[in-house]
Amino acid sequence: MVKKVPYFGLKINQIVGSVGYGDNQVQIPEQGNEIILTLMKKCLNKDRKARPNFKTIAEYLKHTDKHRKCKIFY
Repeated sequence: MVKKVPYFGLKINQIVGSVGYGDNQVQIPEQGNEIILTLMKKCLNKDRKARPNFKTIAEYLKHTDKHRKCKIFY
């Protein structure tokens, strides 16, 4: 999608500090599979209570997969 390794060159404690306590977040691409981009935005919500849990993610992907010609799940 963006074809870059997130947080390249940073040590784990730098990543935790910049993501957990700062405002540094993985870049969401502007173009790509709309289903995946929507899911990424939901999962990366700054309000952790607004993020979907695993069950919700799985249901979302299964539901959207039923209506697509190009399947996510085979």
